Amino acid sequence: ILGVGLGPLLARADGAIMPVPDYYMYETGQTAAIFYESDTQTETLVVGMTYQGTAKEFAWIIPTPSQPEVERGSRTLFSEISDLIYPDQGYDYGSPGLLQVEEFSDTAAGVTVVEEKQVDYYDVTVLEATSSQDLLDWLNENGYQFPEKKQYILNDYVSAGWYFTAMKINAASLDRSVSDALHTGQAVPVQLTFTTANMVYPLRISAVTDDTSTYQSVTLYIFDDHKVEASGFYEDYADWVKKDDITNLAHDTNGNPWIEPTNKKYFLTQLSASLTSTEMTDDVFPTDAADNSATDYYSDDWNASAIAQVILVAILIALLVVGGTIISPIGLLSIVATIVRVKAKTNGWHTVAHITQ
Repeated sequence: ILGVGLGPLLARADGAIMPVPDYYMYETGQTAAIFYESDTQTETLVVGMTYQGTAKEFAWIIPTPSQPEVERGSRTLFSEISDLIYPDQGYDYGSPGLLQVEEFSDTAAGVTVVEEKQVDYYDVTVLEATSSQDLLDWLNENGYQFPEKKQYILNDYVSAGWYFTAMKINAASLDRSVSDALHTGQAVPVQLTFTTANMVYPLRISAVTDDTSTYQSVTLYIFDDHKVEASGFYEDYADWVKKDDITNLAHDTNGNPWIEPTNKKYFLTQLSASLTSTEMTDDVFPTDAADNSATDYYSDDWNASAIAQVILVAILIALLVVGGTIISPIGLLSIVATIVRVKAKTNGWHTVAHITQ
């Protein structure tokens, strides 16, 4: 614990979490929902986390291939998706709150502040950078404590022309209910909408952490026009979901659906993995699976086909046991002994047949 407490930086699977120095925090669970429209190449990414630690304030960075529209994510989305798949297994992500606005420094020449806004109790800044060194300087000047030895991770994103959504939260400036929620390790989800030729889950920036032994659980709910798969992730669930079921999962602050699907149905795939920072070497680009077969490893409900198969197998096993016994030498000897007992006229033959059986 002392070793973790002295470290200024810990990471999450879809971005980097950075507590202030002399505090510690680590992620205990991470969940994301991805909705991808291939026709318009538009991705909606909703990310949420739970954590443990003593940090009173922390920062959060998420890279995306293009400039994102950042909104507050629905607190009920993940629980509704979970209930859609497995009833009574929900999540809680805290309460609403306000954040006091802080002034950001834009002295780094290679960094452009594209947008500044408040999203719930997050102070959000969308950045564009042409130099990873300037981006590193900007982050550290504005309290993000990004380690210089991990600058190469920023360089890859900068070279690819990605944008960076930097978010800060200060629990001390929040009301009691929100502070209590943060103290229990629950943060409000954030929703980012952006264009990308390939569906993506930004994972690699999580490698900024020096903690190489702790495993982080990563759960992805992916809505697409096809079943998907990703290297290193297990498929927990996969099946078609109707358009209306998707729109009714959650709503924004104005009561509108969290997403507006265009097709009548989409394939929902749940992927999960448990990874260390050393295994987070690349971003996740889910690809189409070989087919759209349904998968549910955790379902307790058996359909008629499954029940019929179990009954058929049980009958076949019984027939094999009975048939194997009858045609075996012992089975034939037992049959002969039975015939002798029926046909025999003397007690001696009856006794021999009985002993034989």
